[in-house]
Amino acid sequence: MGIPYCGLLLVVFLLEVTATLVGVHHRHEVNGFLAQSLNGSLQRYPWNSHIQKSVDFMQIELECCGVNNYQDWEDVFAVVDLDNGDLEAELPASCCREYLDGECVPFNTGCFQKMYALLRHCSKTVFSGLLLVAGVQISAALFAFILGKRIRLVKTRSSLDALKYKTTVGAFDYRRLAELSIEKTKG
Repeated sequence: MGIPYCGLLLVVFLLEVTATLVGVHHRHEVNGFLAQSLNGSLQRYPWNSHIQKSVDFMQIELECCGVNNYQDWEDVFAVVDLDNGDLEAELPASCCREYLDGECVPFNTGCFQKMYALLRHCSKTVFSGLLLVAGVQISAALFAFILGKRIRLVKTRSSLDALKYKTTVGAFDYRRLAELSIEKTKG
């Protein structure tokens, strides 16, 4: 019983270690995917109300603006100032840290940096949780192995005791039968 259970726990443990190593190895791909997703969300922001709500929520909660900074919004809401020919961007209200004289003062940090920091923090928490689970699994496998050995030891001792008892009882019965036979012959 203990050995198959230990084997199963070992297989699960190895799968967890493999998944963790694959995640660590491919973390740079996650960064690229994150940047691509954020850029795509900014491009679709004007036409998709669900994306608007999500991006606004992200910018407000993380206190960030755009992907790298507020200038990323120039590609989305570019407006040419006719007086001086400069390209200016209309920023969403969620990008504004505060308003000074009716002008938006945007958050300086881009959302990619904030999301990346959040993902790193979460991945550390997940990694710590995986280490804890791995420790519990190793302990459970060790205890199952010890328990299996103890059960086999008890079964072996019980079998030996039963064999010894049968031998003793058998010898006792044989002697008693011999004694009864002798008594019958005498009497």
